[in-house]
Amino acid sequence: MAPVQVNGRRPPDRTSPYAERIYHQWRWKKRLNPASLTHFERKVYSQNGEDGILAEIFRRIGAGGKYAIEFGIEDGSECCTRNLFVQGWRGLMLEGSPAQAKRAVERFGNNADVRVACEMMTAENIIDLFRRYGVPEAPDLLVIDIDGNDYWVWRAILAAYRPRVVVIEYNARWIPPTDWVMPYDPNHRWSGDTYFGASLTSLVKLGTAHGYQLVTCDSAGVNASFIRDDEAGGEGFSRSGTVCYAPPGYGRGFGHPLRTSRPSA
Repeated sequence: MAPVQVNGRRPPDRTSPYAERIYHQWRWKKRLNPASLTHFERKVYSQNGEDGILAEIFRRIGAGGKYAIEFGIEDGSECCTRNLFVQGWRGLMLEGSPAQAKRAVERFGNNADVRVACEMMTAENIIDLFRRYGVPEAPDLLVIDIDGNDYWVWRAILAAYRPRVVVIEYNARWIPPTDWVMPYDPNHRWSGDTYFGASLTSLVKLGTAHGYQLVTCDSAGVNASFIRDDEAGGEGFSRSGTVCYAPPGYGRGFGHPLRTSRPSA
């Protein structure tokens, strides 16, 4: 995804009055909620403030076995799991681009606890990939950022795995209560527009159906963080539903250029 501003800061060019109104509504709502996890945002290696959010989540629920999975990581320089791996966590990183995966292998090659592999991830093969690489049934963290079939791959994973915490990219162009999911396409490649992923409402519905609650979205309107229900109780997390929504802090106006269907052949 295109670079975004950090910790709620937005590009100065918000040309759409609609975007300006949504942005200021969100800022007001954040000020009214001092318990919001966005107040813990801190960037070390993550794209936005996810490093700080994850540190606070695991401070509350415990680090468990310290095992994390993340895909697509590009070259591994800017991702949600890197800071955890520096701190001694173990895990798996998957990337579909051979060139990017090669650079990630070089970056993490001296860390025997982190495996980096070049794989294309689909709803059909993700369970086989997890089994091949020895992913535990209840990893501590799962991060999904594949700019397309994120919803469908998460749904497939939930049929066999129960990660404690899930960070997944949402499509902030679709404001709650809009229910929108990109139709499944195993050959999808992101084109730099709004045709990717799923709305926050759709992801919350999926998570709720499988025993997960949304606890925050980062200030840039990129990633949503979910915690398994049995992990969240009594740790200061509120069942916030889509109230955590943050508008897109990237692109011009209101996110990426609008497109709602796949391009014609």
